[in-house]
Amino acid sequence: MSEPVFSVITCSIDAKKYAHFADNIRAVFGAQTQLVKIDDARSLTEGWTRGLASAESDLLVFCHDDIEILDERTPQYLLEDLTDYDLVGVAGASKLVTGNWVAAGFPYLHGSIITAEPGSRCFTHYLYGCGRDDVITSNIQALDGVFIACRRRVFEAVEFDTKHFDGFHLYDLDFCYAAHLAGFRAAVDLRLRLIHYSGGSYDKAWRKYRSRFDRKYAGRLPKPEKPVAWYPNRSFAVRDEAAAFSALATSMKRARLLNGRVFISRPDGPWSPVEPASIPDCSIAYAEADEHAPMDLLQRICRSGAPAVVTGEGPPEALWGRLAVDGPGFTAVAASPDTRAACTLILQKQEPR
Repeated sequence: MSEPVFSVITCSIDAKKYAHFADNIRAVFGAQTQLVKIDDARSLTEGWTRGLASAESDLLVFCHDDIEILDERTPQYLLEDLTDYDLVGVAGASKLVTGNWVAAGFPYLHGSIITAEPGSRCFTHYLYGCGRDDVITSNIQALDGVFIACRRRVFEAVEFDTKHFDGFHLYDLDFCYAAHLAGFRAAVDLRLRLIHYSGGSYDKAWRKYRSRFDRKYAGRLPKPEKPVAWYPNRSFAVRDEAAAFSALATSMKRARLLNGRVFISRPDGPWSPVEPASIPDCSIAYAEADEHAPMDLLQRICRSGAPAVVTGEGPPEALWGRLAVDGPGFTAVAASPDTRAACTLILQKQEPR
């Protein structure tokens, strides 16, 4: 048998979950793929180190066993990416400031993941780049460990740190950041679409390993700054809507904003923050704000014919009640609960009857 094109390395103790995972990998990657399963890992770093020793390919994929890859062209994208880069993933940061890779905020977060709890019909789309990324984002310093592909040559200079990260957290950031410091090039590819059937856990164990990471790289990590914006989270009840929203969010260049600021997207150029007193004298394609944005500004945006996406506290009907009272002239055309405590409304100009 010829050498496999990819070796896919996974730690798993759940036979049913791994069977579903393996079926998905075979369907996407085809027969010329080696599946390496470690079913007794003492830690992710220890398990992946053993998996690496068993891998036969030069192109390696390290990933969780609770993912579903959505695009059958993923192997093609990886071959393209690993021609130009040493590591590639679905999400990560171009600036790492702590052991929590999302802490840098916009504009340093990149990529996209859809998550769902096992058995749930509710899918959450994380668009880390706020929809402004190119298809490929380079100069990545850290990748999320849900899916990391790399070339074997990376391990000539970097190894998984089994001493400091002897559990199941921060193994990914340590490996990727060490590779970055060693001069290897990493990227995030928006075409690598997957569902992660887990929401992650930021528990006491995670906090312990984050502290270890911060101590290990003390003096090398830059000082955190207040981000301009965070990535948006959106929840939908069925999978088709989640996929549709993923495409919508990417094309509309959306972002979750802070402190009542509004961002405007123009058809002929990039979007930028505007002050409440004025709207640029040009056509507006799209705008997003939180509920603290001035109502007159939202009305003027809607009167221009552009949709305004407003995020606020509480359920959709409560947010709409506040907006309707404070600023008539527009109507809600869609609503999406982010969590029980927050929601999003898409507002448009209210047409006369």
